[in-house]
Amino acid sequence: MLNLSEDLKLVYRTKELFYEYFLTHPNSTRASKAFNEWLRRVNETVLKEFNACTSTFTNWFEEICNSFDYEFTNGPLEGTHT
Repeated sequence: MLNLSEDLKLVYRTKELFYEYFLTHPNSTRASKAFNEWLRRVNETVLKEFNACTSTFTNWFEEICNSFDYEFTNGPLEGTHT
């Protein structure tokens, strides 16, 4: 499937980089550096489909990075509320 579309291939690589760059870090300090790098790379692409995603991630940057230092989450509550 990835060989059929260069855009699809780029989106897939970008998603995989998110896991590799960001989700693998043990604390908020290292995660925030990786997150900034991932956001920079995404903003360099021409895929407008990521605009809403990067905008949301940028708005919630501190809160997202803090999740690496605290084991508590309101995810189940948000899931129920939604």
